[in-house]
Formats: sequence, C-alpha cells, structure tokens
Amino acid sequence: MKKVVINPADNLYKAISDCIEKINFSPVYPEIIIKPNLVAPLSSGSGFVTDVKVVRALIQVLNDKFAVKNIFIAESSNISTDTKKSFEAAGYNSLEAEFKNVRLIDLKDEKYHTTSFQIQSPDILEGKTLINVPVLKGHPQVTLTCAVKNLKGLCRDEDKKNIHKWGLDDHLPLLANFKPELIIVDATFVRESFARFFPRKFNFNRIIAGTDSIDIDSVACQLVGIDINDVPYLKVLKKPEEKFEIINFPGQLAKWKPLSQKIKLGKITFFIGTGCTSCIDACFEAIRPGHTKRESTFWDNIKTVFFCLSRKKPVLLVIGKDPYIEKQENETRIYCGQCAVKNALPGSEKILGCPVDANKIREKLL
Repeated sequence: MKKVVINPADNLYKAISDCIEKINFSPVYPEIIIKPNLVAPLSSGSGFVTDVKVVRALIQVLNDKFAVKNIFIAESSNISTDTKKSFEAAGYNSLEAEFKNVRLIDLKDEKYHTTSFQIQSPDILEGKTLINVPVLKGHPQVTLTCAVKNLKGLCRDEDKKNIHKWGLDDHLPLLANFKPELIIVDATFVRESFARFFPRKFNFNRIIAGTDSIDIDSVACQLVGIDINDVPYLKVLKKPEEKFEIINFPGQLAKWKPLSQKIKLGKITFFIGTGCTSCIDACFEAIRPGHTKRESTFWDNIKTVFFCLSRKKPVLLVIGKDPYIEKQENETRIYCGQCAVKNALPGSEKILGCPVDANKIREKLL
C-alpha cells in the first residue's frame, strides 16, 4: 500500500531520512532533479517558498544514502519573474558552493518538447529522477497549493498562461502527468494565502513525504481542515478507491477557509477570476507597494487600509476572465491585464499587459 509520512521537522536530516526509509524510496536514475517552490524573490522561512534548509537536508540525505551523480535544482518562477533572483533571495546560491554535485537550473532558459498531454515538458527531465519539494500554502483560486500545483513551475511561461486561459479547474489536473518519484513537502512555516490582505503564518514544523502527488495534497487538506471537494483540481484527480496509509498523522493543525472570488478592503474590491498569480500580485502591489516581497510591517498594513478606505468612490479591480459582474452604481471598474480586458464592459477602465503593470493600476486609483 502507498504511504504518506509526516514527521516533526526539529531535525530536518533525520526527518527526511526517516521518511525515505518508511516509503522505501530509491531513485531510478543516478541524476536527480529537485523541484522546489520559488515563485518569486522571497526569503526562506517566509512560508511562501520552499525553505533552503529543507532542500539542503534533502541533498545531504540523497548524497549519503545513494550513489547520486548530479543534482539539479530546477525552477521557473512566476510569469515575467526572474528565477535567478528567486534562487538568490531564498539563499539557494550557497548550495552550489556547498555541494560539488549540485547545480541550479533556470527552466526559463531550457529547451522543451511536445508531450501527449497538451503542455510541453523540459528536456532536462528526461532520464532523471524528479523529486518534488513544494511548500504547503493556501491559494486564492484553487484553495490549496502543494504537490500538484507546484509542478506548474516545470512549465514554460506560455503554458502557465494557457492553463489560466483554458480554465484552472479543468486544466490544472494536466500537471499530474508529471510523475515525481518522491515528494517532500516543506510544511515548516506555512501561509494561509498570499491573496489575503494580512495572510496568517503558521508554524507546523512538519515534513510530509510520499510518492503520489494526489495522496500528498489530500493529506495536506486534512491538516488544514479543507474538504477536498473545495479544491477543484483535487476533486477531479482524487479516486476514492485508491487507498494509502498515513504514518504519524498529528491531527488537524489549523482551519483554513476557501477564499471567495471577491476580496474586499475598504472601497476597493478584487475579482480574481482565473487571473494568474502575476496579475493578482500586481493588483495587490498597487494598493500596497511592497506586497510582492510578501513582507509587510504593521504600519504598511495601516497605510494599505487607509488607502483603500480613502477612495472617493467604490473601485472594482477585475483580474482574469469575467463572465459577468453586475455593475454597481457609482462604481469605478478597472480591467487589469489582457485576459480581463477582452471581456471589459463599455465605459470601464482598461489596462493592458501580460502581466499587468502595478504602477499603471495605482495611477488609476489615485
């Protein structure tokens, strides 16, 4: 029977080593690709990216236990985001200096080939063992991002856009065609959602491991009190007849709530639709400069609240596709980005861009 193991993360080396033994993992190939979650230039320990400490411990375990030839840490950050800056911000550059067999790979620079499942795959995956190392997080559109959604970082920017344009609910499951041999989840510090104005941070201090992305995400839902039926991609992928064993389950550690498609603060409302993370980030950056760093002080939050309360009339920022939103009296509506502009109602403000420019949104709000 398949297994999902959850271990305390007080000693990362010991926790990961024990997980690997309980799962009975052994890499098929001598070359390994580690796929972390580095969506943007954010610091390790923030709860938004895979902590470099987790990856460092994993590399040590792999080198000690197996005849590993080369380890490639491969990532493609958010659309129009510099992956190399993401590596640097999270402290990953030190790994190349620390381990002779480790190399960082910016997938935006790599070649891709056509697959049978609608999205292209990087050539570098061929003949190598893939280890998925996501961080457990909430997500504004799909409720939870963990093992399955982290595989989106293997895609070209064009396919990342396509997944949103085609429809997240129906096309995010395409990512399950990437088959990692091992998943190690960083559930040390986790965030409820980057698209909350004041996202809560939790110290779960756990490592989660398994060999099946869907099993991992199902367990992650249990840890944060989310029904898998509230996670669209998981509802599609989950097969009730497939059983697995959970080892060391600590019980529910938090209670997260799925986000509404509409998020409101003061006189500013966001309709996030199917917009990509980069466009959502741009809208939040427009009301709170510095949002994309995901680190804000108490006074930053106060200024954000004041900014949103002090608008002369209500504003609706529309991101992604907009099937129809009833227009409110005296409302300023701004369509942000290419996908949203295509569906703009007459008389509304429109800002092109893929992704949209946060500064241009802020100019409209002032």
